[in-house]
Amino acid sequence: MGHHLEAFIARLEVLQEGLKYPGAAPVIPLAQGFGLLPLTDALEKALGDGGVSENPYAEFWRLSAPLAGLGKEISEAGRVAYVETDYFGGSGNQAAILWEAGEVIGPPYQARIGAINQVLARMGIDKGDATDRFEALGLDRFRSNAEWIESAQESVPDVSPEVEQIAAVAPETPAKNPILPPTYWMGAIIAMLALHYFLPVIEMIDVPWNWVGIFPILAGLMLNLSADRAFKVARTTVKPFQTSTALVTGGVFRISRHPMYLGMALSLLGLALLLGSLFPFLVVLVFSLIMEYVFIRTEEKMLRETFGEAYAAYADRVRKWI
Repeated sequence: MGHHLEAFIARLEVLQEGLKYPGAAPVIPLAQGFGLLPLTDALEKALGDGGVSENPYAEFWRLSAPLAGLGKEISEAGRVAYVETDYFGGSGNQAAILWEAGEVIGPPYQARIGAINQVLARMGIDKGDATDRFEALGLDRFRSNAEWIESAQESVPDVSPEVEQIAAVAPETPAKNPILPPTYWMGAIIAMLALHYFLPVIEMIDVPWNWVGIFPILAGLMLNLSADRAFKVARTTVKPFQTSTALVTGGVFRISRHPMYLGMALSLLGLALLLGSLFPFLVVLVFSLIMEYVFIRTEEKMLRETFGEAYAAYADRVRKWI
C-alpha cells in the first residue's frame, strides 16, 4: 500500500495562521495539543509562485518557495514542521523540515525512515508507550491527504476555541473513492497467489520458462518509478481524480498515456508468468479492466476538460495503454 502525506504540523493555536488563505483545509487535531494542516491544490494556487517557481529544498518534491514562505510565516507564532511521505509498494522516502521565528532550525531531513520522527522530537512530541513519535501523534491513522481531509469533513472535532475552522476544503479535493489503485494492485497479488496455490487448475508454464516473468516485473516497477518522478518534477498531482496542474508528455509518457497503470499491470503479468497457472492470468485481466473503467476513463475526461486541445493532440500521438 502507499503512503502520501504533505502537510504542516504545529500546535493547534499556531496553525490558525495558515487558515487565512483560500483553499486551506481545516486544521485537524492530533494528540498532545498539535494539529495537522494538509496541503490542497487550491491552497497552492492561492499562494501563487511568488515569482519563484523552483523548489527551494532538494529534499522535497512539493515544498515550493511560496509554501516554504507560508511555513516561515506560521512559525512566527511558534515552531512548525512541514512533512512529506511518498511510499508505494514498500519503497519510498520521507522528508521533514522545522521552522521557528521564520528561520530553519537545522537542515531539512530526508530518509527512507526516521526523518519525520527527528523533527517531531525537536518539536517536543512525547513518544510515551507508542512505537515512535509519528504514532504517538496519531499520524498513522490515515495514509493520504485526501483521507485526512475526508475525516475532517465527516466529523469536525471539538478543538481549542482559538482555532477556528474557517476554510472550506478545496474544490480540487478528490471525489470519495476509498479504494485506490495501489490497493487494487496489492489485492490482485494476494488473489493471484491464493488462486495459484489453492486452485492450480491448469499449469501452463513450467520451470525454467516461467522465469521470463522477472522481466515484465522489472519493467513495470521502472515505469511506475519513472512516471512518479516525472509527476514530481512537473509539480502536479499523482493521485486519481485530483485536477492536474501540468500536462506531462515526456519520458515514459511517450510510451503510454497511463504508464503507472501499465506498470502495475506489467508487474502482475510478470507474477502470473512466474506462477505459471491459469487463474493468475485472469486476475491480470480483471485488474486491467478495473483500472480502465474505474480510473482511466474518468481521468481522461478530466484531462480533456483541463487541457483541451493540448491533451487531444497528445492522445492522438500516444496510445492509452501501449
